[in-house]
Amino acid sequence: MDTKKLMATFAILIIALGIAGFAYAHWTATVYIEGEITTGYLDLEWSFEGELIQTKPVAELDYEIEDGYLWVNLTNVYPCLTVNMTIDVTNTGTIPVKLYDWGWGLEEGSDNLLPWIKVLKCEFIGVDGNGDGVPGSIEQLDPGDSVVLWLTIHFEQEDAQGNVMPQNAWMGFWAWFKWVNWNA
Repeated sequence: MDTKKLMATFAILIIALGIAGFAYAHWTATVYIEGEITTGYLDLEWSFEGELIQTKPVAELDYEIEDGYLWVNLTNVYPCLTVNMTIDVTNTGTIPVKLYDWGWGLEEGSDNLLPWIKVLKCEFIGVDGNGDGVPGSIEQLDPGDSVVLWLTIHFEQEDAQGNVMPQNAWMGFWAWFKWVNWNA
């Protein structure tokens, strides 16, 4: 009988120590995570160059870039004048951008000289400015890349209806280009 009690006591002690040992053998570790999130920014720099190809050196091309606006003034324009223009847009921000929308129009009260203006060239050329082997484009302009708009216009003597280009005319125009983050 003593053997049975001894065995039962030993079994209860083993079970109790097993439970206590399991409870005391449960270790924990806590991992803390801290971090920061910063957003990128969209920024573009651009430049303009213009050249007049003329038979008589009387026309003038002036321009000014100020506060995000490009002011282009063509004076003493005459038939057969050709104007070459390049606009270089460089992504100086930290995120890729794309050309989202654009538009243009004529200033109120200005003469419409559009029938005498012929676009000879309008082309976007991508430039790989960040060295990744992929040139920029209006669909995706990565940070450091550029896209150049080459535009050549020619002033015609007559419009499609045979009307001669008017003298002493004034045409004011405007254009805008909206760039957004690439994945918009």
